[in-house]
Amino acid sequence: MKKFLTRLFIFLLPVILVIGLWEYGLGKIPNSYTLKREQLEAQAPKIEVLVLGGSYSLRGINPDYFSMRGYNVANVEQSLYYDTRITLKYLDKMTSLKVVLIAISYHGLWWQVNEGQEGFRDYFYADYWDIWYPTIKCYDINVYSKILQYSNDRAFQFALNGFKANLVAEYQDNGWAPKMRSPAPINDSIGNATMAFHKNSFKKENLDNNIKDLNNLLSALKARNITPVLLSTPVTSCNYKFMEPSRLKSIDSVISGLCKTYNCKWYDYHNDARFTNDDFKDVAHLNKDGATKFSKIIDEEILKKYNSTQVSKQP
Repeated sequence: MKKFLTRLFIFLLPVILVIGLWEYGLGKIPNSYTLKREQLEAQAPKIEVLVLGGSYSLRGINPDYFSMRGYNVANVEQSLYYDTRITLKYLDKMTSLKVVLIAISYHGLWWQVNEGQEGFRDYFYADYWDIWYPTIKCYDINVYSKILQYSNDRAFQFALNGFKANLVAEYQDNGWAPKMRSPAPINDSIGNATMAFHKNSFKKENLDNNIKDLNNLLSALKARNITPVLLSTPVTSCNYKFMEPSRLKSIDSVISGLCKTYNCKWYDYHNDARFTNDDFKDVAHLNKDGATKFSKIIDEEILKKYNSTQVSKQP
């Protein structure tokens, strides 16, 4: 038996070594989860405005145009579950924080990351942020293996390229990341397909959980005299026309109710006439010029009003 085990070890040693080097190489590749955590931790004491949300916020809100120092911690398909926990995790370190912009997308109240093709993102949050979705167990190997997180095919391609990849080349120091791919067609067909895709993710149990998370977040912010602001980002008319009116009314009802409870404001920019197709990269994401326009609007209509209110309260 001892001889067998020795031979087995000798046989497996090269395999273990290759996998170990593979995992190490993948771990060195910059991604949005490592970058966002590092940037937030480095800037936390100076942040006055924190931007939350998914890709609409990530692409569409550039804190460079704020009159207060901001950081955009939004990420692709980031749900309210992670928005809440990232904020609460670092709240005590953000000693200058005055305003939190909480983006509510059309599907956001009824959705969580762990469903469908986006479920892999939960492992990145567990690994890089140490924020574990309840369905992720400590013995789940996906949390610890970069090969499994990226998927075998993608991990193999990274290895073939000598791990010379930068997944966050477009990300700025303030967390904003313009959409770098070529512009996509903007038409009714794509707008309808996008809404049909989101419709499949609407689940009642997610709504209850997300409202609970929002209550926890808003309560924590108000307890620290930090102003929460809820908003939606603009979309094209090709997208908006296929949104269900009943769903939009539900969003408005839920958010308005929360704002009444916590004395905060709700800014719905979904169908803002100031934005045209020229401001968008696709049916729902703002391009660089659109992000500049929207960020200036946020500063003018939200942040400057907050500043003036604060000044007026001083003796």
